[in-house]
Amino acid sequence: MFPVRARLAAVILLAGSAPVAAEPRPGLAVGIAQANGNLVPVATFDGSGWSSPWPLDRRLDENLAKGLGLPAEWLGGIGSLRDWTLWFENPGPQASNRRRSAEWTAGLSASGTPVVADGLVISAMRCSSNLALSTDLEDLRSSLIECDSCCPEPKRGIATTGPVPPELVERLEPEAALTRMIVMRLAQTFDLLESREIERESERQGIVDGQLRHTGQWRDARRRQAIPLRVRRAFRVHEASPTIYYLEIQRSYDHVERDDPGFCPGFSLLKIWVRAGSGTELAAVDSEFLISDCDGKASTSNTPVLYWAHETGIDLLVRRLGWESEYYAIVTISEDTVSERTTVFFRNRQ
Repeated sequence: MFPVRARLAAVILLAGSAPVAAEPRPGLAVGIAQANGNLVPVATFDGSGWSSPWPLDRRLDENLAKGLGLPAEWLGGIGSLRDWTLWFENPGPQASNRRRSAEWTAGLSASGTPVVADGLVISAMRCSSNLALSTDLEDLRSSLIECDSCCPEPKRGIATTGPVPPELVERLEPEAALTRMIVMRLAQTFDLLESREIERESERQGIVDGQLRHTGQWRDARRRQAIPLRVRRAFRVHEASPTIYYLEIQRSYDHVERDDPGFCPGFSLLKIWVRAGSGTELAAVDSEFLISDCDGKASTSNTPVLYWAHETGIDLLVRRLGWESEYYAIVTISEDTVSERTTVFFRNRQ
């Protein structure tokens, strides 16, 4: 079932700012390291823009497999994919969630381990496979557990090439004072978007009329807004001024007025990027609002993992997890926009 969506954007103007020529930026690449020691490149920055030049087909040329004489178009203008650094590493089963792979990044910690790629391999995925780089990383398949029933090669960490190391995004606890303060200040925005969608879709045979019509709370704004908002995930992306936050805030309609054990109640979800100004001021940079039934199949969750700050903004690696798929995207946050530069399908979760 498809969600009902609304877009919200607020332009952020920095008073007194003037155009300044940006300093040249070095090239880099980012990839996902697996427990078996293989590394799957997902995005490349050539000094001026991001791309995903790594081939999507899963055929392996035997001549290429013997070394790293890779075609120039695979390199995205950076020259070599031989020398990498494993900057952020999954510490292992003690910090991982065995039932859900969605949170494998929760335990990431900075490491800085040199990695040398020495050839090409086909790396197995669940119901699929990827062309990958073989490396000198130790095989940790016997000790690194991502989850019980997902990708057969657990993700070990994130590696990059290039001279500029990324920074790790800070995960905020849902019940932390800072998180609660941000949610409180966004509650009015949430209520406004939810009311707008209900009004716009009230005559449509869809999620609102079909899944939620039996929920008395849904039709009355005061009863809706009495239901507390719950934080699904919250991140502080960049702590320097201005600070950037990403949150996913949900209102669940669990208590339905219907005697039907098979009925599936719905929820409203706000996914929002905000910029902190002076004092306690918050400004929305970009957001998405959706209404879904309880299985959430039509919704996705974003996990900002790491970033590079530069003169004109911030480049983020974002993990996007859906019901049946996993993607990695490079997202750039500038003064007033959130722009997706490139997106790579990583694996099918079925």
